[in-house]
Amino acid sequence: MLHLLCILAFTMIAFLVVSNLIQSLITSSIDSQHRHFLKRNTSINRQTNWKNTQKTVHPELLDEIGNPIN
Repeated sequence: MLHLLCILAFTMIAFLVVSNLIQSLITSSIDSQHRHFLKRNTSINRQTNWKNTQKTVHPELLDEIGNPIN
């Protein structure tokens, strides 16, 4: 009887894990498609605002003056 209970518990946990995995895959797929759609629509804005954007540099890669370390 204990063996059947363990098998049933394991089966229920396995179904929960697989359903969660499928849900995560669908969610990440929708998010990546949404980001791709946003990137495509904002490419014109990036070209016009290229001069206004600057790359963020980690402070560990800068010297005392603020110049990047090679």
